[in-house]
Amino acid sequence: TCLVLVGTDIRFALKNFDNDTISKIKSDWSKITLCIKESFQLVKSLSFNNHSLRAKNSIIPIIYYLYISDFYRDINRENKHNENKKIIKQYLNISLLNKLFGGSSDGFLIKLKKVIAENGINDFPLANFKTTFKGTSKSFSIDDEKLDTLLRTSYDNLDSFYILSILFPKFNFEFKNPNVDHLHPKSQFNDEAYALLNTNQIEFYNNHYNTVLNLGLLSEEQNKSKNNSPLNDWIDKQLIFNLTIKDSLLIPENTSLDFYNFEEFINNREIKLKQIIKENIV
Repeated sequence: TCLVLVGTDIRFALKNFDNDTISKIKSDWSKITLCIKESFQLVKSLSFNNHSLRAKNSIIPIIYYLYISDFYRDINRENKHNENKKIIKQYLNISLLNKLFGGSSDGFLIKLKKVIAENGINDFPLANFKTTFKGTSKSFSIDDEKLDTLLRTSYDNLDSFYILSILFPKFNFEFKNPNVDHLHPKSQFNDEAYALLNTNQIEFYNNHYNTVLNLGLLSEEQNKSKNNSPLNDWIDKQLIFNLTIKDSLLIPENTSLDFYNFEEFINNREIKLKQIIKENIV
């Protein structure tokens, strides 16, 4: 990170820590330290944690951005840089979903640094990243085919949390423990229930029940109340004291939540989730 901030060659090699570079690091150490701390505090407030942020190098461009803009001074103040924070969250989500920082990222970081430097104190340059890397292996774009794949990400895959964090931007990660859970409970998808279905329906149920299309981001309290309850029963109980429960869980309106209407539920929810992702990151 120090080499990205003050060096000309960012590769982690002994020759790049010459006297001039070391002197710059020493003289700027206080600012460098604050930029790193404020960046991680920012990322934490945007819902990421040590478990979900598998590519720590994705934060280096944010650190560099705060460093050259001096926004490290107030980026984490309430009601400051709100739009900028949304853009930075989009950048992180796209980076992680597209696995842009997998393997060696030195060359990639050099190009990102150049774009950020040219951008100066404007909002975080995600739009410039999209233009610069369009059509490359480091693309910041997500097309319809990619969206189809993302929404069929398995519950067991860490990517499911990233996708849900995009879909549930209003979830209060600071004060609520996020629980990823099946809307139609996993326990319902068994041979006994399948006895009333034909072969094609069974295949559809098996292909979709454990994917993002049947997942929600719930508070710990909600998840405990839900447990293995059929979705339609649980929603009916929730509606007594929470009229917005369907909207908050991105459940499509005018769609039966009966287990045997699962195919229509998934198809309608896919339309809704695609629209939200496109609004947030595409």
